[in-house]
Amino acid sequence: MALLAGVSIDYYVRMERGNLAGASDAVLEGVASALQLDDAERAHLFDLARAAQTHPSRRRAKATGVTAGIQQVLDAIVDAPAWVRNAPRHARRQPDGAGVVCAAAGP
Repeated sequence: MALLAGVSIDYYVRMERGNLAGASDAVLEGVASALQLDDAERAHLFDLARAAQTHPSRRRAKATGVTAGIQQVLDAIVDAPAWVRNAPRHARRQPDGAGVVCAAAGP
């Protein structure tokens, strides 16, 4: 279908998943032709694309620190080093002395 529409497979898959933001009229025409849409279906496709252009993505803001609950747990740990890492493994909080212990335990 992507070949018939004149777009890459990745781009077509994104469009199938509802990511029509940024799709040009030429791309939409190609998709409409490949799918053999009638006038009403073609108009609906263009309406969907226009709606995608007007609504910004609603991604969650990236957390820059630790939550209050995690902070309370960390504050309660007084006799041992503790740290919090996010998914990409960036240290978010590292109390005094933890770096020394981590460096000593390293390879």
